[in-house]
Amino acid sequence: VTVTNWVDQSASSSIAINRLEIDVPQVRILSPPTLATFRPYSVTLRAFASPGGCASNPDREMGYAWSLTDKTTGLEAMPGNAVGKTSTVLMIPALSLIAGRVYTASVTAKHKDAAALSAKATVTIEVDRSAPVAVINGHSRAEP
Repeated sequence: VTVTNWVDQSASSSIAINRLEIDVPQVRILSPPTLATFRPYSVTLRAFASPGGCASNPDREMGYAWSLTDKTTGLEAMPGNAVGKTSTVLMIPALSLIAGRVYTASVTAKHKDAAALSAKATVTIEVDRSAPVAVINGHSRAEP
């Protein structure tokens, strides 16, 4: 690369670009970067991964692993009743997240035949506080 400035002074430099013979996967979560929800609602996240590479095999099997971290505590917070922790779709049931907390959901995608090659994507989940809802317990009856 040669660069010339406005007073006709030049400088040159070179770099080497090496293409590895391995295809690194790419992954993304089909969601806005920040997702706002309320505790009474379930959260469903979908990941899309491609094997990578210019001439990659689209039929190459990918493996997925989801994690959920509470940003307040920094601890893993994946509910035991979450569905799809190792698939393309993660479903966190209603009432599983704590209101007022912020979580980071991450998915790691890797080639099943080359587990060392992986890619990671994240999304932030904000669980807002909602107004209380009154519930009448018992039977309702009309009196004359």
